[in-house]
Amino acid sequence: MRNKLKQFKIGDFLIFAVILALAAGIWARFAVMQTEAAYGEIWKDGALYERIKLEEGYQTTITVKGESVTNVIEVDGLRMRVAQADCHDHVCVSSGWIERTGQIAVCLPNKLEIKITGGQAADVDAVVG
Repeated sequence: MRNKLKQFKIGDFLIFAVILALAAGIWARFAVMQTEAAYGEIWKDGALYERIKLEEGYQTTITVKGESVTNVIEVDGLRMRVAQADCHDHVCVSSGWIERTGQIAVCLPNKLEIKITGGQAADVDAVVG
C-alpha cells in the first residue's frame, strides 16, 4: 500500500482536492436551490390554471375537468400528484408524487400538466454546450 502511495505526486493530491471542492460546491448549490420557496403549478391546455405555494402542513384537492377527462390533483405539503383520472391509460396517476423542482406529471388526454417550480431552477430550461 505504501508503494502505491509513493507513486502519487503532490500535484495528484491537489487535483483530487480540487475535484472534491468542486463536487462539494455543486452539492451545496443544489441543496440551497431545494430550500427556496416551491410552487405547484397546474397547466391546462397550455395555460396556467392554478399556482399554489407549497408549504409544510398545507393540504388541498383540486378537480380539473376537461372535455372528456377529469383529473383530481392532491397537494400534500411540499408535494403533489394526480390522485385520480378517468382517462384510459392512467399514466398521470402512475407518475406518483412529485416533490422536487423541475419534476412534472402529464395527462395527455386532458392536456394537463402539473409541475413543481420555484427558485432559480424553475426558470432554467437550456442546453449548454
